Amino acid sequence: MTGGAYPDTVWSSLLRGAAGDETARRDAMGRLFSRYWRPVWASVRYGWNAAPEEAEDIVQGFFLDLLERDALSGLDPDRGRFRSFLKASLKHYMLKIRRDAARLKRGGDVRVVPLEGTGDVVAAPGDPEEIFEAEWVSTVLGRAISALERDLRSTGRELRWEVFSRHDLADDPPSYSELAEQLGVSQGDVRNHLHRARQALRVLVSRQVADYALDSDDAERELRHLLG
Repeated sequence: MTGGAYPDTVWSSLLRGAAGDETARRDAMGRLFSRYWRPVWASVRYGWNAAPEEAEDIVQGFFLDLLERDALSGLDPDRGRFRSFLKASLKHYMLKIRRDAARLKRGGDVRVVPLEGTGDVVAAPGDPEEIFEAEWVSTVLGRAISALERDLRSTGRELRWEVFSRHDLADDPPSYSELAEQLGVSQGDVRNHLHRARQALRVLVSRQVADYALDSDDAERELRHLLG
C-alpha cells in the first residue's frame, strides 16, 4: 500500500474540524474515545497505579485535554504512528497531573462517553506503555472478532464460526483432524472455513485500523503488528 489519506476516517473529520467544522472535530474525538479508551484506562490503572475511580477521571480528562488543545489535527504521518503519539501524550499528561496535582475537569459542554466494562480490563501492574500495547491489541482484535461472529451467525454460517472459534480462539486448539471429527466435516472443510474466516477477520481489522491510522502506510504497519 502506498501513502495517502483514508476517506471517512477520524483524521478526515479532524481536518474538517480544522477548517471550522466543530461538530466533525468533536465527533472524531468521540469515536476515538468510545473505541480506544480501554488501553488508556488500563495503562493509567495498572501502569500508573491509579485507583479505579481516579483512572476514570484521568481518562475523561486526557481525551478532553486532547480535544481542547486540538492536539490531533496537526499529526504528521512522517513522524510516526498514531498509537505512538497517543502513548507519548498520555505519559506527558500523567506526569503533568501528578506534578501539578491539578483538579481534573470532567465533562463541561463535551458529551462524555460512560466507561462501561472497566471491570473486564485486568492486567498485572507493570510498564504503562506495555500495558497500553496489550490492551490496544485486545481492543482492536476483540471488536473485529465480535463483528466476525455477528456477521457469520447472521448469514447462516455458524459452522464457519464454530471452526474458527474452536481452533483460532482456543488456548489449546485441536488438530484439524480432531476438529473435523468433532464437527462432523472433512479436514478439507476445516481448512476452507479457517481460511475464509481469517480472510474476513483481516478485512474487519483493516476497517478498525483505517479509522485511526494516519495514512495507508501507518495502517499497513498496524495490520502487521496486529496480525503478523
